[in-house]
Amino acid sequence: MAEAYAGTGKTTTAVGFTEARPDLRTLYLAFNRANAKAAQGRFPSHVTSMTTHALAYSVLTQDQRSRVENIWKPATMRKDMAVIGLDVRYREAAITQRILASFFASRDAEPTAAHADEARKVLNAQDFTVEQCVRYANRVWGAMKDKSGRITIPHDAYLKMFVQSKPNLGYQMLVFDEAQDANPITAQLVELQREFGTKLLYLGDRHQSIYAFRGATNAMEGLPANATVLPLTQSWRFGPKTAGIANQILSELKGETNQIEGLGSDAPWREGAPYALLSRSNAELIKQAVARRGRGVHWVGGIEGYKVHILEDAWRLRSNQRTDIREPFIRDNFTSWQEFEDYGEETKDPEVKILVELVDQYRHEIPQLVAELRANEEKSDKFADLVVATGHKAKGLEWDQVKLADDFTVLEKAEQSMADFGRIGAQEAMRDDGTDQELNLLYVAVTRAMKSCQLNTETLAWIADLPAHRQRRDEADMRVAAAARQRLGAEAVRVRREILEVTDNAFIHLTPPRF
Repeated sequence: MAEAYAGTGKTTTAVGFTEARPDLRTLYLAFNRANAKAAQGRFPSHVTSMTTHALAYSVLTQDQRSRVENIWKPATMRKDMAVIGLDVRYREAAITQRILASFFASRDAEPTAAHADEARKVLNAQDFTVEQCVRYANRVWGAMKDKSGRITIPHDAYLKMFVQSKPNLGYQMLVFDEAQDANPITAQLVELQREFGTKLLYLGDRHQSIYAFRGATNAMEGLPANATVLPLTQSWRFGPKTAGIANQILSELKGETNQIEGLGSDAPWREGAPYALLSRSNAELIKQAVARRGRGVHWVGGIEGYKVHILEDAWRLRSNQRTDIREPFIRDNFTSWQEFEDYGEETKDPEVKILVELVDQYRHEIPQLVAELRANEEKSDKFADLVVATGHKAKGLEWDQVKLADDFTVLEKAEQSMADFGRIGAQEAMRDDGTDQELNLLYVAVTRAMKSCQLNTETLAWIADLPAHRQRRDEADMRVAAAARQRLGAEAVRVRREILEVTDNAFIHLTPPRF
C-alpha cells in the first residue's frame, strides 16, 4: 500500500512500479472513465486500464446489455415493477429504488431494511413501508438477475451481479487507485482477487477520504496484518509553507506521525493575480461571484453544478412566490422568509446565512443577477480572473494561488472533541460524527495551492491559538487517564472481592465436618 500524501506523485509512482515489473500482467483499476483513459497513455503496454463497471459490462450477454439503463429513475422503477406484477405508486417505487441503490453499493448478499437509511431520511419512509419495499426490492433484484428477464438493469446492478459471481479477473497484479474513496462493493472485488493469487497495490491518501456521505469507505484501513505500507511524503506540488499547514492539520488533529516534505517553491500572495476560491458550500462561491456579476469567473465543473437557482428560490420565498420554488430544501421546510432567517440564526448554517444576506442586499435584482452569472461564465480557467470550486470539486486539481473561504468551520469543533474526550477518544468521536471528513476536506483544499495559500479566519485563529489548544488537550488526556485508572481500580477491587467470596465458599464446602 502506498500512502500517497497530497502532491507526492501517486500516479508517477504507480507507473514506475509497473514498469519495473514487465513480466506481471497488470490491471490498473481506475476511479472513473476519464482516469482510465488518461492512464492508457501513461502506463506500459502490459498494463490494462479499466473501471469496475467496464469489467462487469464485458461479461453481460447481448440481451442483458440491451436492458442496461443509463437514467434509472423512480418512473423507470415503477414501470419495471408493473412488468413483474407489482402495482405501486411513485412513492413506493422511489423507496424501493433507494433501498436497491444502497444494496448495490454494499457487500451484502440481499436487500434488507439495513439499506433503507436513505429512504427513511429523504422520503420519510416508516417501518411498515420499509418492510413492504424491502420485499419489493428482493423481487426486483431477482428479476434483474434473470438472464431472460424483461426489466431494466442499472449500471450498479450489473456490477453487483459481477462481484457476487466471485470472478477471477485473471491478472497477476492489480493496482487499485483512489482506494480511500472506494465503495464497499469495489473493495470487495479487489480483496477477492487475493484468493486467486493476484498481488495488490493500493494507492491513496486516507486523509483525502471525503465521500463518506455517498457511502464510500476507506479501503486503506483494515488491510491484512502482512500488508506492506510505504508512505510517499515528498510533495513536488507545493513548498515548505503549504506543507507546514497541511502537517499541522494532520498531526495536531488526526494523530498523523508522517510529515509531508514540500519540495516545491513558495511565493508571496500576488494581489490582482488570478486565484482559486475554494469553499465548503455553494453559497459562499455564489456570493463572491455575485460581487463580480459573474465576470471573469470560471466555475469548476460548470455553473449549474453549484445550484445558483437556490439564490432565486430564496428570493422567491422572500417574495411570497412559494409555488415557483424548485429547491426541495427551501420548498419543503419553510413557509415564510422569517422562518428561513430564524433557521439560519438558530443553526448557524453558513449557507442559509449567506443566502439571507444576498437576498436582503440585492432584493429584486436577484433574477437579473442570476442571469448575469450564467451569461458571464468563463468556460476555461485559462482566461479566468477567479476560479471557484467547492472542496469536493477541487480534489485532484491545483492552482498557483488558493484562497480558503470562511465557511470551512471545523477546527473549533475538532478541538472541542479533543477537550471532551482526549486525543485518542476524540479520533473515534470525530469518525462517528463526520468531523474527520471535514478535516480531510480542509486538508484537500489547502494542498491545492502550488505557490501560495491564503487561509481563512478560523484557520488563522486556530494556528495562533495552538499553544492553548495543546494545553487543553494535555489536560483532557490526564483527566481521561485518571478516570481510566479509577475504573481499573474499582474493577480490581470488585474482582478481588469475587475471588475472596469464591475462595471462602470453597473452603466451607471442602472443610470436613467435626463430630
